[in-house]
Amino acid sequence: MIYQFIDKPVFYNLDDYNKSINKVVDYLSGFNVIKSIYQIGSISNPGISDIDLVVVFKDNTRFTINPASIFDKKDRYLFTHQLFGITERQLIRLGDFYSQFNFKYLYGEDELLYNPKKDIPNEINQQVALEYIIKNYLSLSKQVLLNIIKLRAFLLEAKALTFDLKMININDGNFKEIINEVLDLRKSWFAQKMDYTYLSNLIKNFLKEMESTLNGLSFQLLLADDKTYALAKNILLFPGPKFKVKSFDISKLSKLPISALLPRRLERRYFNLLSKNSKLEFFLKISTNSNSRENMERIKLNMYHFTILNEHYPFFVPLVAPLQIKVQS
Repeated sequence: MIYQFIDKPVFYNLDDYNKSINKVVDYLSGFNVIKSIYQIGSISNPGISDIDLVVVFKDNTRFTINPASIFDKKDRYLFTHQLFGITERQLIRLGDFYSQFNFKYLYGEDELLYNPKKDIPNEINQQVALEYIIKNYLSLSKQVLLNIIKLRAFLLEAKALTFDLKMININDGNFKEIINEVLDLRKSWFAQKMDYTYLSNLIKNFLKEMESTLNGLSFQLLLADDKTYALAKNILLFPGPKFKVKSFDISKLSKLPISALLPRRLERRYFNLLSKNSKLEFFLKISTNSNSRENMERIKLNMYHFTILNEHYPFFVPLVAPLQIKVQS
């Protein structure tokens, strides 16, 4: 099967990235509620890489202006999501549970409050990595079932998964090899004509190996209750003996090659329409017996972070909230 592809990469050079970064930093520097701005990640493959900026807010403030209001077409492409937001107090706590961030100073008070502990429990690192891998597993599974692949997003997430595998000490094997194949593809993306039959097979095998890797882990996702969870109203997650698709009811529109006829600005709306009119159910391997105090504190911190952003900084997204699920009522 050859999938339909949307969100195809468009080339921009490093100067384009720097202009977009400077534009946002210059704009936000005019607001005194902002303590500092950092960049995380790198622009390793221009045209595929995105920009990740972290805005650190002074404690006990509020900021309800949307930075994306100043974006032009190029900016909207280079920033694939809203800016990350976090308060001073939350950034200090971040280092208690998360060690994977590399902050590059851009603006404000050059006093990095993020100081990751050297003795973060292995269970915490396992859960952090597992949550990100599961999030990607569910996302890619949905795209495959809908027969529409968000291409640039796939290329971005493949690189991010290398860090997750490193956190759980997976340095070789079939999944690592296929991720490396995708990383090589990223490097030469704009220098070759893409074979979409090859790419479809690559993605099919990628998902297969990701599922196999999840099922081969010696640890499980730690949750508070052995109940049915919801990722969205129409995406349900059930406790099961292994990771796999339980059932699906996909919109009949997914069988039509409509996406190829759409202008780029309508691709995401079409995908969201298909997603909304489909129902997906997954089995997940979970455990409710060994949730440590440290991991419960991490989950509580994530929830608090999400609440603060919603209430005080509504146009920013959490720096850490990989798997936002809730018990199905």
